[in-house]
Amino acid sequence: PVDLVAEYVMPVPNNVIAHLLGAPPEDFRRWAQWSDEVVNGTYPTKNRNERGEGLAGAHPEFVAYVDALIAERRVRPTDDFITRLVSTEVDGRRLTDIEARSQLVFLFISGNETTRHLIGNLLWRVTSDRNLFELLQSDRSLLPTAVEESLRLDPPVKFLMRNCMIDGEVAGTEIPAGEKVVFGIGSANRDASHFADPEAFRPDRAEARSHLSFGGGPHVCPGAALARLEARVALEVFLDRVGSVSLLNPHFDAVEVFWAHGPATLQAKISAK
Repeated sequence: PVDLVAEYVMPVPNNVIAHLLGAPPEDFRRWAQWSDEVVNGTYPTKNRNERGEGLAGAHPEFVAYVDALIAERRVRPTDDFITRLVSTEVDGRRLTDIEARSQLVFLFISGNETTRHLIGNLLWRVTSDRNLFELLQSDRSLLPTAVEESLRLDPPVKFLMRNCMIDGEVAGTEIPAGEKVVFGIGSANRDASHFADPEAFRPDRAEARSHLSFGGGPHVCPGAALARLEARVALEVFLDRVGSVSLLNPHFDAVEVFWAHGPATLQAKISAK
């Protein structure tokens, strides 16, 4: 048996986003470890852990590494994202080291963790349904919509938070301006008034792309196009190389992160083509 999450799902988004942000390939595994430590610890909810307060106190090695990259690019700029980040001016000034660190860490973790769960959920759907696996093997034109259906039915992020800008009402409940609102993405994506047969995974669904898994309005996920591309390519390569697959447990154990939905492991038996 092989754990598809550890051996295939996790390396793809980690290596892609680390490369795009300018990390050297020999450090990709370290970035993955740091990302897991941040997301799975108490820092996201309490702004601290047993080591200290704030990101620098809670995860000093990660912060020291990122700060060193930023300092290096300020002195010796290259053609990469970090150089562009530290050299771009906002309102007539460049980002401080702390501001650049904040953006870099956020982009790495959000670009890694959420896409990992997207690919994991997608592979779980495909490998747990033999008919779907064979359909996508035979008709690759369905892959983009299969990605959208995975996003719709199994959103990597469980909920979003927004500030109510004006007084409003939802389902008979008054929501005053200034109130914070939390809405469940999975519930919205199963709205029967918008999606026909909403509980079914249909890789030919015409309206599949109209889900809310990337948010909406001015706060759409900036990495949506990259996430879609990674998921489609990851699935296509998997289908190219795997002739048959059988999950040992059709019901996966979910990651223990309050905001995320995705498999912690996918133990499977596979045979190459």
